[in-house]
Amino acid sequence: MDSQQISDEAFWKKQEKRREHRLGQPCCTQSGMSWTMINMPGNFAVVVHGEQDCLNCFHHHTGKSSVQFYSTRLTDSQLTMGTTDEPLRQCLDLIALEERPDFILVLGTCPVEVIGSVFSDVVQEVSQRTGVPMIPLRTSGLRLSSQQEMLDWLYQTLVSLAIPKPPRDYQHDTSIAQRKLKSLWKKHFKIEPIFPSLSPLDSSSEVTINLIGVPSGRHPEIEWICQSLGISVQASFPEKASTDDWLRMREAEHSFVVDPGMFPRLIAALESFDQLIHEIPFPMGLEASMQIIEKIAIVCDKEEQAKQLLEPLRDILHRTTQPYYQAWKGKKFAVVTRMRNSYQLQSVSHNGLGHLPAILEMGMPVSLLIQGAPDPKIRDSYQEILAKQGFSIPFYIFSSPFELEILLNEHQFDGICVADQGRHAAHASGTPLIDPGELQSGLIGVKENAQLIEKQFRRGRV
Repeated sequence: MDSQQISDEAFWKKQEKRREHRLGQPCCTQSGMSWTMINMPGNFAVVVHGEQDCLNCFHHHTGKSSVQFYSTRLTDSQLTMGTTDEPLRQCLDLIALEERPDFILVLGTCPVEVIGSVFSDVVQEVSQRTGVPMIPLRTSGLRLSSQQEMLDWLYQTLVSLAIPKPPRDYQHDTSIAQRKLKSLWKKHFKIEPIFPSLSPLDSSSEVTINLIGVPSGRHPEIEWICQSLGISVQASFPEKASTDDWLRMREAEHSFVVDPGMFPRLIAALESFDQLIHEIPFPMGLEASMQIIEKIAIVCDKEEQAKQLLEPLRDILHRTTQPYYQAWKGKKFAVVTRMRNSYQLQSVSHNGLGHLPAILEMGMPVSLLIQGAPDPKIRDSYQEILAKQGFSIPFYIFSSPFELEILLNEHQFDGICVADQGRHAAHASGTPLIDPGELQSGLIGVKENAQLIEKQFRRGRV
């Protein structure tokens, strides 16, 4: 083995150790950013600078913004000869001339990284010549990172773009939100919300906030509650945000963030705009959902109005869910992590365990099943991560979906929350399955999640 091979092997072993000692799911940065941007509305373009197959790591033909994705489609000859600059220059020139997007993200790939191409020079040159903001990002599978790090890098890039946009008009947000919330709660809770008396919102006098990491699910309930209280919501990031929303993000006075430790780059950028950052829990389960609204209300001086609106719901949800929770006392439930690539914050916040407190709230004994290497040092790392997040529950490590099936057969769980590659193991072991993507956030999710899990428990092991 020559010195270069020894150096390469050492590099990849270091990467593997770095990856394994994290609880969050790893990802390729180019694939992750592409998946994230392809469903984002807005006037932008993404150029994947690499060979044709680099587009196959995400569904480049689907998504709201798939027509805004481009590729240099480098040939083997161009990569071998190092003549990759001209295809990129031509691609960027044509996009700038024909489409005039607000900005262009240029994503590097493994082949470009391997040959050492400094493609940022080309990007800067074309950007200056055309006047279109262009951002080169050295993304590739060689820059293996966690999904959290990838999202933080992308979000910081978007919010840092100094591209002015007209301010949002909040004039009718309150009346629209109250109407939608009234319909939603009448359907799910059979009650009429008691809204505070408010004049139409005046965007110049009301406080404006960002919601970051609050999933909307089927209904953006948390956002509607805030707007019903007379709080201007710039947008709910990232799920419902367009690129225009990201460009306006810096204008809010407060950002309420799920798991801000996941976003050091984004938080630093927002704080540089004199924005105040407030941590909120993941909005799943009764207590977490209530805490979010109460915290926002206190900061925005709407505490009494929020109490008036929410108090009837707490009693209703307790009465609705307690019979389920009491019946589940003897059930054994498992939650699986590190088996899902979705790039949604519902899946990656709090090391992929954002939904765990809501399941623990149900009163069942819960075990955590973690896909990882069977290494005692790695087990100690996981133990430390769980302790820092305040979890003291049994956990088991398995290295593959095949081992997961063995683990499920051994412990005979009454239910399992797992997605993607773990689904086959759950079916093969006969364990009732709940997909974490089916769990709903917010107050309506409290009742719906209980009904979903009860349905699977009644189905029983097969």
